[in-house]
Amino acid sequence: MKLSHLFTMLLGLAVIAVITPLSQFLTINTVNAEIETATPVGWAVGLLFSLVLALAAVRLLARLKLLSKANMVLLYAMLTVAVPVMNLGLVRQTFLSMYAVTQEYVHHGTNTYHTAYNAQPHEWFPKVPTREGLAWNKAETLLDKLRDRGVLKRRDRAMKEVFSALLAEAQRIRLAAETQPTTGPAGTDSPLPPPPKPAETANLRKEIAHLWVDNVEKVRVRARQLQAGGDLLKGVDLLRRLGLPGPLDQQRRLAGEQSRQAAERVPKLLADLDEFDLVFLPEFFDALDPSSQDRAERQKRRHFARVGQAGQQALQEKVRALGEQIPLFRREVTLLGRDDYIDARAALRDLYLARYRKLSREDFDDLRNSFVFRLPRRTRADLTGQRGLESTPDQFIAGFRDTIWIGPKADQAKQELKLREKLRDVWRTIPWPIWRRPMILWGLLFVTLFLLLMCLAEWLRRKWIARENLAFPLVDVADHIIRHDSRLEVAEDLQQPEPRKHLFNGVFLLGLGLGFVWLTVEAVAHYGLVQMDKGYIYLDLSKVAFQTGALRALDRIYIVISPIIVGLAFLVSLEVSFSIWMTFVLWKVVFWVVKLADPNIKDSIYTGWSGGRTYPFAMEQFLGACVCFGAVLLYKSWRVGRQHGQAPLGDPFIPPKLNLAGLIVLPLVAAGLLWHLGITNIPLLLLAGGLLLAQTIVAARVRAETGLPTQHCTYEFTKLPLVFGLTGLTGAKVYTLFITVAFLPVSLLFRTLPQLLENMELARRCRLKLRTVAVSAFLAFAVALGVGMVCFMVGSYYKGTTFWVEWNGLGGQRPGNFATARYPLWVSHFLGEQGLDKYTSPHWIRVVFMLIGFTIFGMLMLLRKHFLRFPLHPVGYIVVMLSFYYAWVTPYFKGDGTANLETCTLWGSVLVAWGVKKLIIKYGGMNTYRRAKPLFIGLVVGAVVCVFAFNILDLVCSMVAENRLSHGLEVGDLLKNFVDKPPYSPKFY
Repeated sequence: MKLSHLFTMLLGLAVIAVITPLSQFLTINTVNAEIETATPVGWAVGLLFSLVLALAAVRLLARLKLLSKANMVLLYAMLTVAVPVMNLGLVRQTFLSMYAVTQEYVHHGTNTYHTAYNAQPHEWFPKVPTREGLAWNKAETLLDKLRDRGVLKRRDRAMKEVFSALLAEAQRIRLAAETQPTTGPAGTDSPLPPPPKPAETANLRKEIAHLWVDNVEKVRVRARQLQAGGDLLKGVDLLRRLGLPGPLDQQRRLAGEQSRQAAERVPKLLADLDEFDLVFLPEFFDALDPSSQDRAERQKRRHFARVGQAGQQALQEKVRALGEQIPLFRREVTLLGRDDYIDARAALRDLYLARYRKLSREDFDDLRNSFVFRLPRRTRADLTGQRGLESTPDQFIAGFRDTIWIGPKADQAKQELKLREKLRDVWRTIPWPIWRRPMILWGLLFVTLFLLLMCLAEWLRRKWIARENLAFPLVDVADHIIRHDSRLEVAEDLQQPEPRKHLFNGVFLLGLGLGFVWLTVEAVAHYGLVQMDKGYIYLDLSKVAFQTGALRALDRIYIVISPIIVGLAFLVSLEVSFSIWMTFVLWKVVFWVVKLADPNIKDSIYTGWSGGRTYPFAMEQFLGACVCFGAVLLYKSWRVGRQHGQAPLGDPFIPPKLNLAGLIVLPLVAAGLLWHLGITNIPLLLLAGGLLLAQTIVAARVRAETGLPTQHCTYEFTKLPLVFGLTGLTGAKVYTLFITVAFLPVSLLFRTLPQLLENMELARRCRLKLRTVAVSAFLAFAVALGVGMVCFMVGSYYKGTTFWVEWNGLGGQRPGNFATARYPLWVSHFLGEQGLDKYTSPHWIRVVFMLIGFTIFGMLMLLRKHFLRFPLHPVGYIVVMLSFYYAWVTPYFKGDGTANLETCTLWGSVLVAWGVKKLIIKYGGMNTYRRAKPLFIGLVVGAVVCVFAFNILDLVCSMVAENRLSHGLEVGDLLKNFVDKPPYSPKFY
């Protein structure tokens, strides 16, 4: 490895570490999709182009070339791997998935969330209470239930009587001073009114006998407050005037002695008692609210079933003896003063903790889950909010949602702190022991999957790059930015292009300017800076052309022209671009005919997910096509490897033997980690693993051939066990844990493999060692993941929920945070137990449409193989399927009131690009096409840079507006236009 490459790696890691917190904050405030739709290529292109402009300026002004082309490629490769992690595509979903069940259970506590809570192992999730927390809360709950409410009320009543007497005496002194004014202060020139006679305060002294240690102290504090309430009462001892100091001292000594003695007896008396035992006594059970009674009753039935007949008889004897001891327990606990109560609770906590530390993980989880299940909602919330203050356990995971500054006073105190002090307080408040192990285990799973994808990329490289020489349109975009001073458009060998006379191609700059202006018009319309309806090219063709008779069924046909899609589609082959738009046209015709014949093709079994229950079941067809395509691609790559052995084809990304070992060992390690997580069902692991492998490879192949970002185009894996009828086999526990990892396809798998392959191709063109790219990619991912996790934790405890969700203007409502696990759990709640583990048969209509998708794609491949002039490329079918607006899983349509299922907004741009390219090649030839390529590449770059620039501008305006508001200043109209609108992102891209 060259020294310059090592320096560039260190520079890249430093940049990643520095911009990770900035990138997270920027993404939170500028990405307008709940699951973070910003592609790594888009962000990296924006950063890369900014860097290229800066280096070009240095080169022109100082005649100094700072980074070589190979080093620029290395830096770009590191950014494209790190940016999706930094931008929260992976990190945010990880933490929200970890916290989703706890948050929902705290707020709702339904049976579904209880089941999910029970399923979560504390090694993978921040689960409270901890052993220390359970011991403390068990002791607190037991002591609180045993306190005699009647005695406590009598003490409070006595304290109120004394308070009233003190207030009455203070008012009597003030009234006397007002009716007989004097020139001197009370007690000097003017005598005070005579104190009450002993007979008048006899009842008051009797009330003193009911006070306890803490009550006596509160009475004295109240007396001092009244005495400090004005000049008239200064120097006046209200307690002495009422004759109370002696009785108060006597009662305090008596109560203090009894409290100390009780503090010594209580831990011994209650050592063998558990708060759950009290549920079996009617007086305690009847005191519960109806919901808690129902929960306690369920726990009792479960306990009876577990102990059996003999155990039930022993339990009855224990309850009978306990009922006789309860008066003694009540009396002893009620004798405790506040300090002694804390000491007794600490002693009980230590006894419980010593007992819990001897329990196995399963037994402790069962004990903890049973305790938490019986708690009412408010108490569960208090449980997650304990932050180690006033002897409470340190398990403040609620700060992840609420921030560490809760309430007006805390928020005011926050404003007086410097940023460094705020961050220090946040760091000290985060309960790292609770979060540390889950962060490590999830990080280990991600690193394992990333290494597996690196091995898979090296395996696929043999055929896709070294033999098939796929187009990789996005590589063309990055290459024209990095090697902007080379004549790439006319180069016969991309590894040795001719130098250009000027820094940039004029045609490229023209396209860049056009793309920038194109989306600038949309951006200024979005922010309301100019009066314009849309700001983008849009036509509802179904309303214009199909409004009569049966043609009305041809609805949701939109023509949208996007500069990004036009630019990318121009770079792909004509047969692929033709196949995309033509497949959509054929699809709509077939859809129209079938709907006319039978408009009620529907899945009768409700799974809760919006859309997808009716014909044409696009996602099911897409999944079937992916299985077919993925199997073919794997077979062809395996055949190439078998024919050529393990000899490396050129420069290896990973050494062949190490790569082979990784392809064998890493899937087993990943499966082992998922098994440790709790997904302990082999059929589900094999099915989900096979489908994910197929779609991951297909996503990489589609991007390699078309350049279209496919990372968010996926089957809804959260409902996979339901559709295939597996929840009855897996059980509720495995199903709920499977849901928590359903974010991995869109946030890691479908992003990483295509990007690794593109980085390999870019490195090959620039003659950069692939092994150097591999090392830099792993380091970039590891650093971005580690720093990203820590920064997200700090940001969440610093800002709370506002760090998770979409920015929505000044004082505007913010939508709820989106975790992939929350929605299916919410649906399961309304489906009851059926939604968790009672699906025992497949949704056959969906399975049939998967087979249809498999068959259609297979037929297209056979026709392409046997008929060279067959016009439809199979990739077009997959692109059309994944480009439909379907629930929340497509990046091509973000919705502006035209959101409908089976809506493809991709085909119009592809049609335009195909038509332009067809005409250029027909009338100008390939040389004209090559010279026109920089125009369309510039179109993509200009559009991306425009979005990047407006996102930065939006962030700056938001920060300025927030700063002005914090200082009580008004926000101008220009800032309001940016702050009151969601951050700009293209409607269609």
